[in-house]
Amino acid sequence: GLCVSGPTSTPRSVLDTTGVGTKGLKAMAELTESTLVMVDDNIDEIFLTRRLVRRDGIINRFVSVKKPEEIFQSLDELCQMGIDKQSFVILLDINMPRVNGFETLRRIRTHSKYQDVPVIMLSASKSEEDIMEAEEAGCDGYIVKPFSSEEFFSELQNVRRVKKKIFSDPHAETGAAEQTAEKAVNGKPIAA
Repeated sequence: GLCVSGPTSTPRSVLDTTGVGTKGLKAMAELTESTLVMVDDNIDEIFLTRRLVRRDGIINRFVSVKKPEEIFQSLDELCQMGIDKQSFVILLDINMPRVNGFETLRRIRTHSKYQDVPVIMLSASKSEEDIMEAEEAGCDGYIVKPFSSEEFFSELQNVRRVKKKIFSDPHAETGAAEQTAEKAVNGKPIAA
């Protein structure tokens, strides 16, 4: 089922803003407003990622879903709790039993309500084939495990920035996401 942790509204005083400029403060504020929805069958991976997100003082709503086939039910529950779907970022593991991450991503991209939610694939695989398949299925980012907090937050910030631009452009077409998105692996650009 759905496991939600973190506040429904983030107190700004929790952030460690020492040495962070105005631009950095804005970026940190955007990250704290994200609702991270991690889809992974491995409880240890969920625990480590949740810990990584919280370690640097950036508090997000963090939701874990252990069965990929329950993703839409979980997203619906979050919306019913009053959480804006534009705050969602899905962290999707590739290797899961029954329904893998690629198939789950394809289902997300064809879902009428959630097709525009940013999805970052998480995988131990550095394989070009896996990265290409993830891109073709419509991922917004790809992070190779294990990853550092810098890599994670760089990728998250990139995805949020690109999606915000697309959501705010009323003339953006559905296919514009692929053209506008800056594809990256662990926060470093890759060839499209």
